[in-house]
Formats: sequence, structure tokens, C-alpha cells
Amino acid sequence: MSVKSSRRNGVLVCVTLCFLFMLAALGATGISYSQLLDGEARGLDNKIWGLYLEARYEEAIAVAKDLLAVREKTLGKNHPSTNWSRNNLALLLLDLGKWEEAYDIFSQQNNQSGLSKCHLVKKDHQEAAMLFGLALEKVNKRAVRSVIGLQIGLGLAYEGMAEYSRSVDHFHGAIEVIEAEWKTLSPEAKKEFLNAKVELGFSRLEAYEGLARVLLKLGDGESIGEALRVSERVKSRVLLEMLATREVRGKSAEDEAVLRQDREHQRGLTEVRKQIEVLGEMGQMGQEVPRGEVDRLQSALEEKEKAYGKFIEEVKQKNSELSSLISVDPPSFSEIQSLLEGDVELLEYYTTNEKIYAWLVSREDIRVYEIGMSEKELKDKVDRLLLPNISNRPRKAEPVIVFVGREEKEIGESEREENRKRFQSVSKELYEAVLAPVSMDIKAKNLIVVPHGVLHKVPFGALTDGSKYLIDRYTISVLPSASVLEYVVKKRKEAKEKALVLANPKTEHMPLGYAEVEGRMLESLFSNPEAYYREKATETKAKHRASDFNVIHFATHGEFNERQPMQSGLLLTKDDENDGYLQVHEVFEMDLKNANLVTLSACETALSKIQGGDDLVGLSRGFIYAGTPSILATLWKVDDSSTSRLMEIFYKNWKSGMSKAEALRVAQEAVREMKGYEHPFYWAPFIMIGDWK
Repeated sequence: MSVKSSRRNGVLVCVTLCFLFMLAALGATGISYSQLLDGEARGLDNKIWGLYLEARYEEAIAVAKDLLAVREKTLGKNHPSTNWSRNNLALLLLDLGKWEEAYDIFSQQNNQSGLSKCHLVKKDHQEAAMLFGLALEKVNKRAVRSVIGLQIGLGLAYEGMAEYSRSVDHFHGAIEVIEAEWKTLSPEAKKEFLNAKVELGFSRLEAYEGLARVLLKLGDGESIGEALRVSERVKSRVLLEMLATREVRGKSAEDEAVLRQDREHQRGLTEVRKQIEVLGEMGQMGQEVPRGEVDRLQSALEEKEKAYGKFIEEVKQKNSELSSLISVDPPSFSEIQSLLEGDVELLEYYTTNEKIYAWLVSREDIRVYEIGMSEKELKDKVDRLLLPNISNRPRKAEPVIVFVGREEKEIGESEREENRKRFQSVSKELYEAVLAPVSMDIKAKNLIVVPHGVLHKVPFGALTDGSKYLIDRYTISVLPSASVLEYVVKKRKEAKEKALVLANPKTEHMPLGYAEVEGRMLESLFSNPEAYYREKATETKAKHRASDFNVIHFATHGEFNERQPMQSGLLLTKDDENDGYLQVHEVFEMDLKNANLVTLSACETALSKIQGGDDLVGLSRGFIYAGTPSILATLWKVDDSSTSRLMEIFYKNWKSGMSKAEALRVAQEAVREMKGYEHPFYWAPFIMIGDWK
């Protein structure tokens, strides 16, 4: 028997024993297994969570009390599940500031961690720090979620006392455990990793937000730069969460081998950690655990962690971009500065629950701005900006536009005009919120914007101070994260002669007539074009031919998935080899070694509700990793005629010697000056992602 199979069998035996012991224990108390999984209790659990997400706290508390009554009746007052429900009720009470009621519950259970959070909510920071510290001393260090929660609590307590250096230490301590925990989790457990709750109702994300916030309170240049690096850590972590939802093979055999090794390391870590957890559960149930077995497994886990760390370091030395797909190690602000030329500045945003932070980075300087707007307020504004139908001429040819959960018909001229005025008004609101605090300090002509969350959906060029749009002042490009700057600069190319066009593919959607007009236009502009239309515009052609071309132009429908960004993709014609749906995880496996630009001309985001921007992040990171330094994409359904004109002007400008971002800016201004196309609907959704040159 192999070592691996022996370990798997060991896990199976442990799990089986644990399960049998649990049933025996339940039998001794007269409680059946079916009662433990009582449907009513599970239904109430789900209801509480739904109400909590909607911020309906009073209703959630009422349901939590019902759930506690159900579990006390079916399982008993001292059952672990009953205690769990009681603690959750106390945490809900704390969210409403009802710390006295929560304090009573935690006192009855002698829950020191819970009492610590009560003092934190009461703003008795000194007492909270003392109790959190005592709880941390006593907690089993293998209970990583408890350690994370307690470290976050200490960070918040010391922040409340303005002891920022100590606060930084504890937030750092939480992050260190978080990033070690990540390595030992299964792909399924990595989904929604940062936002998931740990001990005391804290989320892991609070450690990063707290660290960034406290570093900025320290206020010195080094701390400001380190806070920017924290923002980049979060963005890198979100990318890894996306990649964990779908295994990516890589664009070459060498990359595929590295990614396969990474998964093997992680499986080994997960296996040992599960064994430790099972033995821990057996011990908690009073069952005998083999002497020294936990220590042996802990030593094995430490050895595997060392081996994995060595593997990651070796990958970083050989291929920093590939290492960014398996680990988090963002550049320092000085490394970012070194990649900026004198006429370029980078504006990076980080949205948190309570505030927005913005860093303006030039080759010589770094400044930070604190914007007093919550993430929820920002989402509401972006909703108001993008959801109204600002035109009745959508790119998609159906007379009725169907959105998730609702149907919207064409609207009349007066209502359309009203929506367009609203767009202008909200555009000014967003400018005043996220640009005005920074605008006076922007000196360079070329501005790289690094959005975060819902800001990825914002057409920055169309933000206005009431007299001028942002594109009247700057040539704008977008990056999914500042970490990507290194890769797009390295992939910068001069060649722009060979163009591959895939337009108006045969799909279940209505045809895109103007897409073929675009394709014919490109054929006339490039000396070595290769174009495929309708039945011939297949996913197979995209995969097999794209590596030979400098420009790849997709004039297709796109489907974007906020919940599963790696399953977003482009709709092409299907054939015997491929299903016609080029998904993001497949883009990561393409080899675009000769690509200078990928254009996604007709792609559209289904705007039923503005969420984050992870679909755009995944798509752009996929194409950049595959080989292109730049992607020209659109943020919403685009008018056929204006798109065709804009594309023609853009390509002519770029081929004549303009930079990509400047060629786009001039094309947008040209379309804006055309009669009937003045409104941002027609020219604003086009964005240059990646290399601006």
C-alpha cells in the first residue's frame, strides 16, 4: 500500500470512528440523528443569514430566538449546537448595539471571548484588550479561526486606544494566520474566503481593512506605502479565490506542471489538517486519542508547510507572474513607482465597509486620500448611474431586454431623456466623491486608474465636474491591480499588422449585424488580416489561431457571471471540438504570445444589479496572463453605429502612431462630437485595460 493511500485510509477510519462516537453519544442522551438535523432548525438558520445580509437585524434576532427555542427543546440546553445558537444570538444583539443583553448571554456561558467583544462594542477598549489577550493566551493555537478572531479583536481594541503600533502587530498576526490557513483549505473552502466569518462574527477581511486603516493613521511615508500594499494583497487574494473555483491549467506545459504541483502541495496540507481536526473533535467528545498522534501530525503539517513555502519561493524566482496565480506577494510602492514614467500617474482605490481610500502614485511621490463614503453608498450611486436605460438602441437586437428576475421593454423618448439627465447628475456626484479630493494633485497627462470592487463598473472617462469630462483632462487606462503593471510593461510590443477577427458568430442570441461591418473595416486596415464570420467564427478557431496574431478582435455577445467570475465568457460558434463558450478559465490556458491588443467589441454585462467587478478582473487577468498587454473592452450594451465608428477611428489613430489609450480618447471625443452621439452612452463604455502605450 502506498503512503498516500495509507493516509487516506487513516482519515477514513478517523472520520468513521468520530461519526460512530457521535451517534453513540446522541443515543446516550436519547436524541436521534434526525433530530440533530432537524429541518425546522436548518430552515431558521438559513432565514437568519438571509435577514442578516439584508441588514434586517431586528427580524434576524427574533428568528434567532425561535431557533434557540427549537434547539433547546430538541437537543437540550447544553448541547454544542444549542450553545452555538445562543452565541450567535448574542452576536446579533451586539450588531444592534444591545451589548447588555449580549453580555448577559456570554456571562451565563462564561464566554470570555464574547465578553471581550461586548467591551469592544461598548468602547471600553482597555478592558476589551485585556480580555482578548487572556482569551488568546488560553486558546488552542490550532483553532485558527479563534486565533484570527481574537487577533482582530486585539487590533481593534488597541486602535481604539490609539496605540497604533500594537494594533498593527495584531492585525499582522491575524493576516499571518489567515494566509497560512489558506494553504491548507480545499478549493471549495476557498470560495468567499475573505468575507467568511471567523470567531466572534469578524470576517477575515476585517484584518486587512484594519491594518490598512491603522497604517494610514500612523501617517508616515513608509506606512502609507505599506497600506497601499495591503490593498494589493486584498486584490491578489480575491483573484486566488476566483481561481480556486475552477482549476486553471496554464498556457504552457511548464506552467501546467507548476500549477499541478501547487495543487498537490495543497492537497497534502489539506489532508493532514483534516486528520488533526478529526482527532481534535474526538478529544472534545471525550474519546481517547492515540498518545502523541496530534503532535506527530502537527510536525508533519509544519514540514509540508516548509516544503510548500520553498516551492512558492522557487516559482517566484523563475516566473513572478505565474507565482501571482498561486500566492500573494504584491510589489512595494517603490517597485510600482519604478515602473511609472514621468508623464504617468497611478490612482488606486480601495473600498472598505466604512470608507474609500485612494492613493495617487507618481515616480517621485505617493499621497493618500480618505473619502468618507461607505461601500454601500458607493454601490447605490453606481446602481443609479448604470441601471437606467439611457438609450433604446441596445447592441443586443431583441426588442425586449430580459434581465435577471425582471423584464424591461423599450422606453419612450421623454423617459429616455430623463434617464440621460439622471446619468449626468450621478456622474457629477461620483466625480465629487471619488475624483474631486484627488484632482488638484494630478499633474500627469496619462492617468492609470486601479479600481476596486464596484468601481470596476464605473466609466471614469465620463465622470464630470459639471463643465468637463475626465477624458477632456487625461488619457485614461485601467488596471485590475497595480501588481499587474510589471507584467503589462514586460509584454509591451510594437507589432500591429496581423489581425484576427471573429465576428457575429452563430449563437442562440440574435445576430450582430454591425459586427460584420466592423470585421470588414478591420480587414481593410490591416495588411495581414484573417476573419471568420457566422458559422466559421468558432471557439476552436479562437483557440487554434489566436497565438499567431498581434490583434485579436472579438465582435460577439458575452455572458458575465458575478457569482462565478471564472465562468464568464465570450459566445462563439460551437463545433465538434468546443461548445462555443470561451470561458475565463479557458482564456488562462490560451497562448497569446504575439498579441499586442485584444478587443472585446460587442461584449455586454447583464446589468440586473451592480455587484463587484470580479467578472471584469477575471477576464482581463486571463487575457494578460495569456500574453496580451492590453484589452479594449466595453462596460455596457453599446449602440451598433457608434461602436463601428469609434472602432474605425481608434484603429486608425493607433496604427498612425498614437498610444492605445490616447487613440481611444481621441476616438471617444470624435464620436462625442457627432450629432446624436453626444451622450456618454455612446462613447463612455469603452475602456483600455492594461498597457496604455
